[in-house]
Formats: sequence, structure tokens, C-alpha cells
Amino acid sequence: MKINKDKGVIKTKIRNYKDGYEKNISELFKISFGEVLSLDFWRWRYKENPFGKSIIMLMFDEKILVGHYAIIRLPVLIDGKETRAAFSMTTMTHPEYRGMGIFPKLAREVYAESERAGYEIVFGFPNENSYGAFCKKLDWIGFGKVPALIYAHKQQRNPRSDIFNIKIHHERVKYFDEEFDNLWDIVKPCCRFVVPRTSKFLNWRFLQKPGKEYHIVAFYNNKCLVGYAVYKIYDAENERRGHIIDFLFIQENDVKQAIIDYGFAYFMEKGVDNISCWVPDVCDMEDILIQRGFEKTEWACYFGLKYLNTYKGKKDISSFEDLYITMGDSDVF
Repeated sequence: MKINKDKGVIKTKIRNYKDGYEKNISELFKISFGEVLSLDFWRWRYKENPFGKSIIMLMFDEKILVGHYAIIRLPVLIDGKETRAAFSMTTMTHPEYRGMGIFPKLAREVYAESERAGYEIVFGFPNENSYGAFCKKLDWIGFGKVPALIYAHKQQRNPRSDIFNIKIHHERVKYFDEEFDNLWDIVKPCCRFVVPRTSKFLNWRFLQKPGKEYHIVAFYNNKCLVGYAVYKIYDAENERRGHIIDFLFIQENDVKQAIIDYGFAYFMEKGVDNISCWVPDVCDMEDILIQRGFEKTEWACYFGLKYLNTYKGKKDISSFEDLYITMGDSDVF
């Protein structure tokens, strides 16, 4: 491809990722986002993903990496059927090369390679800068901004953080074993579109991720596992945030209440300024959270998906009511 710029004609070439390009990717990440990319994190996300090989396409101007788009293999359950899906990840274009159509060209190559590899859909959480390009140029179905709930601790009454239902007790999770697979088998019929919460996924996503940033708790009724929740503290520049990252539970009010009560107690002990979460409709937790002082809002990211030509199922996933997504499904948290 040839692109005319003020400095002359620039020749660019798309390449598949190969070992040794990590340095180029790290440099482009720093130029694009102003942050250092942890290579441990990059390897965990792209090379140690237990579900299969990632597809990473790069665009070079001679030796300069000017564009990057990648997807990782991640199965999705749609109406009870496991679908070969890909999660859309980091999109980057060098600032000096923006406005030249680099990202759509990379994406079309990625999707063509995805179809050859047998993927059926691509989904993800574009930011405001890329959402329009996904929907207008790449035929994504856009769902809009992700709905969220937030508790502004400084503006609300003090929560009751010392109440726990005597029927439900909790334990810290150090490893997800087969009893979590059993929990998933019980709960999954309630979910139309969901990344399977198997022990394989949970261990990789929350325990093998570099940084050890999650506080994970299992909830039991007597000796029976009835749910789990993942909590996280994030220190922003001017505030300390508490995120309820992920949860799965048997639909009982006692379990819902235990997850919320534990979260309040944990976050208040850590001195957070606010608590936030994404709650799927099927969880039926919104009313309880609003009663506890949470307010509905929209998160500063979007959700969308693309059916590839290889997909042969019904194409009727069209709103957030169809989705089981939490913060744990995003690559940001």
C-alpha cells in the first residue's frame, strides 16, 4: 500500500506477528497511550491464553511499527451452544499515521484470518475513539455504552457493612477447582450470551494474571458452593475506587445479599471513595443495589460484536438484556 504524506510516499506492509516483535509493540503502546506495556502482561494475555493461538496483525512503514490490532480466542456460549469466538483487543495507530485508514485495513486482515481459523464471531469493548470505526467501517453491531451502577461513598449514607446472613459463609479463593465447574453447569442455562465461567477460564483470567490484584471470595450455604465474587481496589490519581469485577451465583436473595454485604465491608475497610459494577439483567441485582445507595450510570466504553461469515446460528443478540457481561469480561479491569 502507498500513502501520500507531506514528506513523500510511504510504503506500508501488513505482517503477522512473530517472536521478536514485542519490542516494536511495546514502543508503539508507549507512543499511543503514554504508558509502559508490561511484557509479562502481554505474554499472559496473548501467548498464555489457554483457549488457543491469538491473531495479531501489524502494519510497518519499513522498520517502524505504525499499526497493531489483535484478537484472542475466547469461547462464548450462545443459547447453550459453544461458539468459536474471538475477543477484540488492543488497537493502536502511530499518531503520525492516523487518518490513513490503517486500522480498518488491519481489522479486515484479522477477520479474514479469523474465518480461516474457524472463528464465528468477534466481540469486545471499543472506546469512544474506535467505536464509530468498528460500527461504520467494519459492520459491527453496536450496543452503545455499557450500563453500570455506582455507589459514591462520599455522597451517600454510610452503608451497613457489618451484616452477613448466617446461612451464607465465605472463604478466600486461591484456586478454582471442579466445584466451580459444577456451579457454572448449574447457572449457565440462565445466560444467553456469556464467556463460560469454567475453572479453566477463571484461573487464567484472575489468578494467573500478573499483578495479583484481585480479592476473590467463594460463598457457601452449609458446605455447598453457591457463588463467588471478584473484588478489586484501583488507586486513581485523586480517588480510590472499588470494583466488583465478576460474580456468578445461584439465584437466591441470600447469596446476592452476601456478595453485596461482603463487598461493602471489604471496600469500606480499604477506604474507597466509590464502588462500581456492571450487573447483567439476568442477575436481578439492580433493585437491591439501588436500595443500598447505588445509582445507574453509563461506563465510558462501548460493547459490540461482529458475526463473521462462518457463523451459521441465529443473529438475534442485539441488546444488553441478552448479555452476561461484567467488568471481568473487559480487558481494562
